[in-house]
Amino acid sequence: MLAKVTFLSCITMSDFTFSGYELACFVTHSGLSRSAGHILSQCANLAATTSEYFIHKPHRLIAAETGYSQSTVVRAFREAVNKGILSVEIVIGDHRERRANLYRFTPSFLAFAQQAKNALIESKLKISSAATKVKAVLAKTLALFNFLSTPPCQNDTPSPCQDDVAIKNKKSQVKKTKRSVSGGAGTTSLKKLTSWIAKAKAKADNLRLSKKRTQK
Repeated sequence: MLAKVTFLSCITMSDFTFSGYELACFVTHSGLSRSAGHILSQCANLAATTSEYFIHKPHRLIAAETGYSQSTVVRAFREAVNKGILSVEIVIGDHRERRANLYRFTPSFLAFAQQAKNALIESKLKISSAATKVKAVLAKTLALFNFLSTPPCQNDTPSPCQDDVAIKNKKSQVKKTKRSVSGGAGTTSLKKLTSWIAKAKAKADNLRLSKKRTQK
């Protein structure tokens, strides 16, 4: 029997390349509740547009797009963070107001997705193959992983998601949030985040172009 994967070597996001379609499939079969899996799968295309697999969109917009209530969306993201599938960072605007949280798929989850992708290829299956066969392969792969096992180069600390609300005192609110969980959530400015996303999108585009050239 293969040992459960609880320790990953030093990895970076650039080690993984997934389409939104692939990411949606793997997150659906990652052990999340049915509603959480569906909500996160609907965000897969957005995440796949960046090399860092970012999700930065207000919960209310995600709720409108997926047909779930905003409270259900909030619970879905909290569940994914608590299970180590997503990491979260608090985003502060130019006027010290809270903006939509920055979520990203963790290296542990992406390592599972990559191994699941390889397992399907080895089984001569595609995501579009018979559902029962695909589910069996993904379930076998999932059993090997512990998403809460932190890779040496990954500093993202899972913490509860927070909705998009204005705050009067950035410092006190951030401290309160950090006290509520072990290690607390990181914070970043909207300006810095905008730069990150632009660079991550450009990098993802370059990786896709490079992959297409290689396949020709």
